[in-house]
Amino acid sequence: MGNIREWLFTPTPRFADFSGLNQWLEQRCRELAGRRHPTQEATIADVLKVERPHLRPVTMPFDGYVEHLLRVSSTCLVSVDRNRYSVPAEW
Repeated sequence: MGNIREWLFTPTPRFADFSGLNQWLEQRCRELAGRRHPTQEATIADVLKVERPHLRPVTMPFDGYVEHLLRVSSTCLVSVDRNRYSVPAEW
């Protein structure tokens, strides 16, 4: 996941609206799909075609946004689902 974040969001892109972001992401993902897979002699898109039948189908919409009111520890950490994340000290 770290590689994808780096490939797409370094440097941080700026857009006027979500439509512009979505258009740019679609174009960028198509470009990345044409890259050679890091461990196989095929493109990322070709490897996905082989793997797709073995993936579990998406059966419900995915809501990637969740908001929780949390307490920040004295060491600037919050705990979410048994994971700890650092947050700015002013929080």
